[in-house]
Amino acid sequence: MEDSLAAEIARIEAQLEADRQSREQHLQHSQQQSFGTPVVMPAFGNVHHHQQQQQQQQQQQQQQQQQGNIGGVPAHAPGQPHHFTKDSDGRSIFVGNLPKGENGGPTSTPEELAQFFADCGQILNCTLLRDRTTGELKGTAYIEFATYTGMGKAIDTKNNAIFKGSAIIVC
Repeated sequence: MEDSLAAEIARIEAQLEADRQSREQHLQHSQQQSFGTPVVMPAFGNVHHHQQQQQQQQQQQQQQQQQGNIGGVPAHAPGQPHHFTKDSDGRSIFVGNLPKGENGGPTSTPEELAQFFADCGQILNCTLLRDRTTGELKGTAYIEFATYTGMGKAIDTKNNAIFKGSAIIVC
C-alpha cells in the first residue's frame, strides 16, 4: 500500500509541476501580448513567482480559518456558493452511499463528514448534495482538501469504510 501511495504522490506532484508550468506559460504569454515586455521563463527558475504563490496560499488558508471554519468546513453565508477552480477540483473527492435519513435512519451533515475525513488532511469545503425540488439529501457529497496528499489518503483509507452504518464509496 505504501508503494501505491508513493506512486500516487509522485504522479500528483508531477501533474502539479506540469500544471504550474502551463499556468506560468499562459500568464507569460498573456503578459507579453498585453505589455510587450519579456518575462522570466519557468525553465530558468522563477523562484520569486513560486514564493509569491506559496504566500498567497498561506494567506488564503489563514483567512479561511479566521472566517470561522467549524470542524474544517467553511462557514459560508447563505446564498454564497463555494467557488471551485480547476485546482480545487483536482483536490476534491466524491463520496457516495451516505446515509440520507430515510425511514427514520441516520442522516449526514457536512460537519460529521468533515470530522470523519479529518485524519486525512485539512478540509477546505464539504458539500452534501440535495435534490433541487424536494431538498432531500441525495446520499452523495464532495469534499475539497487543502492538499493532493490529503485527497489521496482519503481515497486510499476511506473507500468502503463504514460511516453511520453505511459502507461509503470514495473516489
